[in-house]
Amino acid sequence: FRGPGSGFTGLPPLSCGEIFSGAAVAVDESVSAAGQVLLLGGDICPDSSEESYDDSSDDSYGDDGADDDADGSDDDGGHGFSTAHLVDLAKAYKPQADLLSRRDDFAAAQLPDGRIAYAGGGGWYGVPLATSEVWEPLGQGAVTWSRRELPEMSVERWAGRACALSDGRFAVIGGVSGGHAGATLSSCEALKVGADENWELLPSMHDARYSFACVAVAGCVVVAGGNGRREKLKTAEVFDEGQGRWFRLPRDLPHDGGLSNMGCALL
Repeated sequence: FRGPGSGFTGLPPLSCGEIFSGAAVAVDESVSAAGQVLLLGGDICPDSSEESYDDSSDDSYGDDGADDDADGSDDDGGHGFSTAHLVDLAKAYKPQADLLSRRDDFAAAQLPDGRIAYAGGGGWYGVPLATSEVWEPLGQGAVTWSRRELPEMSVERWAGRACALSDGRFAVIGGVSGGHAGATLSSCEALKVGADENWELLPSMHDARYSFACVAVAGCVVVAGGNGRREKLKTAEVFDEGQGRWFRLPRDLPHDGGLSNMGCALL
């Protein structure tokens, strides 16, 4: 999709295979005619023909989420990937160094300085995560990038959403704590990567939600839809960074049954 009135154009299937519940972050497009996207984590699609995980397998994983397979692959599915792929929309994909922890349905955002931060999601055996990481260059002007751990959030957040605030902080919003049957969250928190790197709580949303649309624009964060504590939501609200509070938007999404698990982008 190249803008209003242009319509959508189909692209070839991913050569790295199916990915479900991963995070896609647009990166520097100066070296590509069609743009580049970093695909992080995820899992095998629920209807994938690949074999499901067998609990009788001898494969074992340590508490740090590292893979003990002989080939170093994390792609057995069902428990999140730690893989990363740089996808050139004009060419193909290029495998990158793995994330430090496997995760799916997590929050990720590119920061103003180009670094990519991500947090939460579901890890090994679907356990919700409070951990966070950042993908950053090894040094000033460095071509090689690496991952490092960030402090843990105040709570686990599965299916939360993230954005970069106008002051450069990485904000993580909503989600579910304690897995699919856990508590749906309205709370939010933010961290300044590269500074003191301590999570600080932000004001809570009016509605607790997960798997929603989230975008930051002009000193505001807009969220819409998602799943609530008992039903899909069609409400929308905006966080005004200057006033430090959430406001309900006057119009709901035009979907009577609510809307969740959708993508969003700023035009």
